Amino acid sequence: MDEGTTTLRQICGYKQVGLCALFGALLVSLGSTSWMAPSHLQSSIAHLPKTATLPKLMSPAVKYRSRMTAHDSVPDHAAHVVARLPPIGSPSASRELHLKTLYSVLHLDVLALFGSLVAIVVFATQWWHRRPSHSHFATRTLGSCAMMATSGTVEPCSLPLSTGITMKYLSCEPTKPSTLPLVLFVHGSLHGAWCWAKHWMPYLANHGIGSVAINLRGTSGAPPPPGYNDGKKLVPLEDHLQDLSAALIHFANQGRPVVLVGHSFGALMAMKLMERPEIRALCSSTGGATMPALAGLSLLCSVPPVGNGPMVGRMLKETPVLAFKVTWGLAAKRVKFNVDLCREVFFNKEMPAATVEEYMRHFCEDGDYSLNLSEVNANLPVLTADASGQASWVGDQGLSPASVLVLGSEKDIIVDTPGLQETGRFCGTQPVILKRAAHDVMLDSEAWQDGAEKLQHWVESLS
Repeated sequence: MDEGTTTLRQICGYKQVGLCALFGALLVSLGSTSWMAPSHLQSSIAHLPKTATLPKLMSPAVKYRSRMTAHDSVPDHAAHVVARLPPIGSPSASRELHLKTLYSVLHLDVLALFGSLVAIVVFATQWWHRRPSHSHFATRTLGSCAMMATSGTVEPCSLPLSTGITMKYLSCEPTKPSTLPLVLFVHGSLHGAWCWAKHWMPYLANHGIGSVAINLRGTSGAPPPPGYNDGKKLVPLEDHLQDLSAALIHFANQGRPVVLVGHSFGALMAMKLMERPEIRALCSSTGGATMPALAGLSLLCSVPPVGNGPMVGRMLKETPVLAFKVTWGLAAKRVKFNVDLCREVFFNKEMPAATVEEYMRHFCEDGDYSLNLSEVNANLPVLTADASGQASWVGDQGLSPASVLVLGSEKDIIVDTPGLQETGRFCGTQPVILKRAAHDVMLDSEAWQDGAEKLQHWVESLS
C-alpha cells in the first residue's frame, strides 16, 4: 500500500473513531433520561406528586436495578445533588424537576459502558465492512474520457476564470451544427464534471444538443490555490457563486443560448446564482436569433429552496434508520469508502459493485473539500422569495415558469417528493417526477435515459 493510500485511510479512521465516540456519547445522554432509578433513590421518587408518571422501564434498567439492595447508599457523585432537592410538597418540587434531577445522577458509568460498547460495535462493523480496494485511490487525469463516454466525443478543456482559478470542464458537441441551446451542467457534492459524461452528454450530442460540464472549486478539476481559506477544507458559498457566474457569462457570450442544469446542491447553487443581477441580465439579452442568452434552468433532484431541514425531519419521523444511513453516508462522507452504503444512497440497487466502485474513486478525488453549509443555511433561496413565496427571478424579472424544469424521482432517498414539490412551487411550475431513477439520475444504470429524454424534450421546447 502506498503512502498516499495509508494517509487517506488513517484520516478516514480518525474521523470514524470520532463519530463513533460522538454516537456513544449521544446514547449516554439519551439513556440517562429513560433509565429507572436504582433502589436507593426509590424513596425520593415515591414521594413525588401523584401526577408524576415515570417513563416506561427498559428491560436492561430493570435487570440492573434488581442487583441493587436496600443498603446501597447514594454515590458520592450524586449525594450533593440529591441533598439540594427541594422538600417534597414545596411549590418548586415539580414533577419535571425531580425526575430530571434524579435521572441526571444515576449510575452513568453503566450507561457510558453501554454507549461505548455500541460505539465499538459500530466501529468494528464499519472497519470490517466491504471497502473498495486500494486501487480506488489511484490518480486519474481529467483528460481520460474514453472510460466515461459510451458514444459521442467528450473533450477535456480548461477555462481560466477571473476569480483566480483554472476550471477544467468537459465538452461534448453534436456532429452537425445545431441551433439548440448549449446545456451547462453543474454537479453536486462529492461529484465532478465526469458524472455527466457517462451517459447524458453523449446522449444529448446524438440528439443535436451540445453540452459542457464544469468542475466546482475544491474538486480535482478546479483545485484551490495553496493556502486557500486558511487551510480549511471548506469552500465559501460566495466563491462558488463567483466561479459559476464567471463560467456562465463566458459560455453565454459565445453566440449561443445557454441552459443551466444543476444537480442536488449544484441545483441549489443555481437558484442562488439566479439572484445575481449580472445573471438575471442574461435572461433579457439576446443569445441567439430568438432566445435570450440564458434560455432556461433545470433543477435535478435539487435541495429545496428551504434547505435540507424539513426533509431530514420527515425522514427522521418516517424512516429513522434510513435517516441515519443518509447522514452517515453524506455528512461523514462514508459513501466514499463503503460500496453498499454508496449504492443505497446514490444509485439503483441493481448497479454492479464494480460500477459503484468506479464512481467511488471519483468521490474520493472530488470530495476533499465541502460546501460551507452554515453559510448556505443562512442564505437559502427562500429568504429572497417574493410575497407569494415564489422565486424573485421567475416572471418578468427573469425566467418564465415554462423555462424552468424541476426534475426528480420517486426512488430518490435524499430528496423526497415533498421536497420536489417545494422546489416546484418556488419556481412556479409543476415538478416532473420519474418513477425508476435514484438520486444520481444521470448515472442510474437502469433509468438514466428516462431523465435524459425529459431534459432533451424540454430543451427542444425552448427553441
